[in-house]
This record gives sequence, C-alpha cells and structure tokens, in this order.
Amino acid sequence: ARCHGGVAYKATHLLDSWELICNGLDDAISTVIPAGRTPIWIECEHIGSARSGHVIDHHRAGDPGYGLPPSQFWEASSIGQLYAFFLQNGVDLMLTAAAFGEDRFLIAASDHCPGHAFAGKCPGVDIPKLKAMRAANSAAFNKMDPETWIQTVEASIAKLRSFPRGSLAGHEYAIASEEIELGNHAQLIAGIPMEYVMPGSPRDPRTKVGLLGGEPALIAAWMAHKAGELVDIYGDPARGYCGGYLPS
Repeated sequence: ARCHGGVAYKATHLLDSWELICNGLDDAISTVIPAGRTPIWIECEHIGSARSGHVIDHHRAGDPGYGLPPSQFWEASSIGQLYAFFLQNGVDLMLTAAAFGEDRFLIAASDHCPGHAFAGKCPGVDIPKLKAMRAANSAAFNKMDPETWIQTVEASIAKLRSFPRGSLAGHEYAIASEEIELGNHAQLIAGIPMEYVMPGSPRDPRTKVGLLGGEPALIAAWMAHKAGELVDIYGDPARGYCGGYLPS
C-alpha cells in the first residue's frame, strides 16, 4: 500500500524475506525479526510495538533529528542520518557518496527546513541551485513546462501577498482565503509564512489546516493557539512547519 503522512506511523504488517507477518501484538516485532538482525525504522512505526532497533527520523519529538536547527540540516535529515549510519557500519565512503548523489545536501536541506534553506540559513547550500532543483522537480511532477511553472508560481505569489494577515508571537503570517496553485513553492519564494486549509481526500478525508514557513516562535505559538481548535496537531518549530486536522 502506498504510504502517506496520515498512515506513515500506522503500519499493520511487517513483511520480510521469510514472508513472516506481524500479528499486531506488543511483542510482534521480536517474533518476526531473526536473531542477529536489527530493524531500521525510517520514518515509520508499527501499531502496537515500540520502535526497537535503530530509528532514522526527524518528524516527532524524540526522533534523532527532531528540533535540530537549520545549521544542522544534514545531521537532522533522514537522508543524512542514513548516510551516517552506512559509514558507521563500514560502508565505503566513496560508494556511499556515489549512491546518494551530488544533490544530497540540497535534498536534505529542502526536506528538513526548506524555508530556512531558501533564506540562506543552511551552511553550504547553494540557494540558486536549490531553487532550480525544486522548480525542475515540481514542474516535472506536475507535468508542466518550466515557463508555465514559473508563470503559475508568480501568479500564486501575487495572491499570497494579497491575503489577510494574522499575527502571533510578534510575527505576521498570511491567511490563505482561497487555495492557490503550487502554494508551497510560492510561499518559499515569497518568504511569507502562510496558513492554509487543505480539503480531505479519499486516502484521508479529514480537512487539514497548516502553517508553512516562519520562525520557531511563530510555529510554536500557532500550534499552541490551535490546540483547542484542531486535533492531531503536528510540527517542529525548528523546521518551520506545523499543522493539524479539523475534528471529524
């Protein structure tokens, strides 16, 4: 089954090359992992079992990369943690670097804290290259030619600048009064924190409300402000994002 954010930590089965299936009991993990093997949990979790073994993640409190600032984007990102894990376990440095590619730092910064990366707060990250990489990937994903992609983002930035403003912890943010195309890219390029509403979908029918971009103080204040309004609130102030869901 294809994984998405709503189910990433709700796995129901654990499959391995021996075709053993986890039965959902608290001790299920230990019953299917062969002796001498250590499970590596990369941004996932099994319902009813603790993540025993090695964890690579940066989404929730307690994760190795959670709460780390933009200056440590590589160590904080899951790709950076996996890279380090390989080196710590004897995989050759040249092979590891070749497997992860030259764009690994751009990918890590873009994943861990894109707003801060665009603002030049990730050491060693070339901002023009980062913007070009994200634009090319997004245009390809959305099946748009580069010129159309740029025009679409520019139109969305104009809408973003016209949205009403909210203020928390001394920081302003735009409140999206309508959905804008490629809004996440418009927000990054404009550098304006944006509160948005995302309707539910077949894979997750809940309506999501989130905030993209912003300093840690704003993210933390927004999460606290929405505590009585939203459920399953998530986010990381250090990474510059947060969100939650309207009660069903």
